[in-house]
Amino acid sequence: MNEKYKELTDRAFLLHKQNKLKEAEQIYSLLLTINPDDTNLLNLSGMLYIAKKEYTKAIKNLTKAIILNPNTYIMTNLAKAYFYNNEIDNAIIIYKQAIDIKPNDDLYYSLAIAYKKINDYNCAIEAYKNAIKLNPTNYSAYFNLALIYKDKKEYKTSIEILKSAEKIKPDDDGLYSTLAEIYTCIKDYENAKAEYNRAVSINKENYIYYYNLAVLYSKSNDIKNSVLNYKTSLKINPDYAPALLNLGILYKDINKLKSLHYIEKAYKIAPAENNICLAYAHILRKTNDNARYLLSLNMIDVGEYEKSLEICENALKVNPKNFELIHAKAVALRYLNRCNEAKKLFAHVINCTNNNHLSCISLGMIYLKEKNFEKGMELYSKRSYDTTFFKEYKSKYWIKGTDFKDKTVLLYSDCGFGDTIMFARYIPFLKDYAKKVILRTDKTLLTLLQANYPNIEIIPKEKTCENYDIVMPIMNIAYALNMDFNNIPFSKGYLKCESDCENKDIFKRNKINVGIFYKGSQFVLKNRSIDYRHLTPLFGNNKFNFYSFQIENSQKEGIINLSKYIKNHYDTAKFLKHTDILITVDSSIAHLAGAMGVKTYLLLPYISEWRWFDNLERTEWYDSIKIIKQTKVNSWDDVILKLKNELMQYE
Repeated sequence: MNEKYKELTDRAFLLHKQNKLKEAEQIYSLLLTINPDDTNLLNLSGMLYIAKKEYTKAIKNLTKAIILNPNTYIMTNLAKAYFYNNEIDNAIIIYKQAIDIKPNDDLYYSLAIAYKKINDYNCAIEAYKNAIKLNPTNYSAYFNLALIYKDKKEYKTSIEILKSAEKIKPDDDGLYSTLAEIYTCIKDYENAKAEYNRAVSINKENYIYYYNLAVLYSKSNDIKNSVLNYKTSLKINPDYAPALLNLGILYKDINKLKSLHYIEKAYKIAPAENNICLAYAHILRKTNDNARYLLSLNMIDVGEYEKSLEICENALKVNPKNFELIHAKAVALRYLNRCNEAKKLFAHVINCTNNNHLSCISLGMIYLKEKNFEKGMELYSKRSYDTTFFKEYKSKYWIKGTDFKDKTVLLYSDCGFGDTIMFARYIPFLKDYAKKVILRTDKTLLTLLQANYPNIEIIPKEKTCENYDIVMPIMNIAYALNMDFNNIPFSKGYLKCESDCENKDIFKRNKINVGIFYKGSQFVLKNRSIDYRHLTPLFGNNKFNFYSFQIENSQKEGIINLSKYIKNHYDTAKFLKHTDILITVDSSIAHLAGAMGVKTYLLLPYISEWRWFDNLERTEWYDSIKIIKQTKVNSWDDVILKLKNELMQYE
């Protein structure tokens, strides 16, 4: 038995080293049923669970191992598990216990990182200094210590420490880049350039170094070297939008066509960036006599509504019958909440241009926001007329008054994911009239809607459908059924999620679990999103665990990223089941949470989508949603303050 046990242990360890974690885990689990007090196996399995990011299991096994054999090696692994599980206080306790048994520079280094994580700079500095005292060649301790002094804006001390680190490792381009950043902070641009040049001599493929050099040369009005370095940066990364933008700006007084070329390319790569959007608008204005309409819309995109209105009014003095500009002026007025004036202008464009569809949609949205259902939907339903969707289904497209009794109705999601979720509530009512209902929708919504509407056929947009009598956009169902906004059905939660998520153990029941979604579609409404930095004041409260539903690769401090687990909206619904509170901007997850009855704080811009009407706190669509709305354009400060006050009731 002992030989077999050892053979299995060796086999599991080999699989572990080969990163075949599932197979290794099975053998570790088997061996621990035979000998649950095997310290070596408890430690190895703990390390395996850390690799699998199953930190709760790692903590359990490593804690047991330490009780049996309290050595620094196992303690270090336990501290790591606590750290990765965002239990920083526990990690610090274990690191200190390990140091008491047998101090070394690696333990002090790890302890410093833990202190830095909770912004305890003084303790972090002391730990780094202890690491250096035990090992004067610990380069990482010097470097990170310098970074702390840089964060504290004690630049002279930071430079001195980096100079000491340079003697240990003179070939680290990151060191010279950091020195350059510090010199830039104290406006010593000559030394900053010298350090970036040293970084470049070591690492010629880092496009950021060349970009920063270009910025510094620009500051000293050395345009030739600035252009040269921007172009070198772009050779390495042709899609680096900041370099394209700055190069375009440098050319604006030298060569307007080149300027337009670079700024236009930057805009195509990053159309949501305000500074790029504004630069593109200004260069269009200078290179194209007919660009004021685009300029006006760009100003609206970045929240400059007064500027947009001014541009339109000045342009209309020259050409008062330019209906594009009249439409743009009306859009600006709508965003300035001057809706009566906007309505007159939209109506004027519609009358003079034989039903301009953009103006019809915009005017329809104003009426819908005012809860004028009939007038609003009559205009808003024209939103499909210029689309490939309408061309595909034109012969069978639904129009008001069409009888669909005993007919097969093909519903089509011609809208955003959130709109589909919002208007799915009307599907059962349509099914009571029609012989058959088929829904052709986005792939991400398939599983969610199939689980909730098993009695209708739901197919992806990629799949064609031939046997139907009438085609109707899903947002038109209420209009077709004459169900206005006075009696919106199913506001108490009409979507369910019966399946559970495999990773539910990342939600800790000892705290309140709060979901966060802060960035909506930048191609629809740029004013929906909140800069992440506005939310950081929320994360200091240890009564809450925060989870990001944002689909992005970057990891933000103070918040657990769920994106790697989410492939579609049904996955999102699984996680929402375990979320006590959701904080979100106007997005599809807001609709999904509302449809599931999840307690939600919806953060809205000053001028919000028509769906939320002019409501300041509650919405007829979802009982579980509470609205917190901007009180002035482009300012989220008051919204975050109200949100913090709301969260205080849960403490």
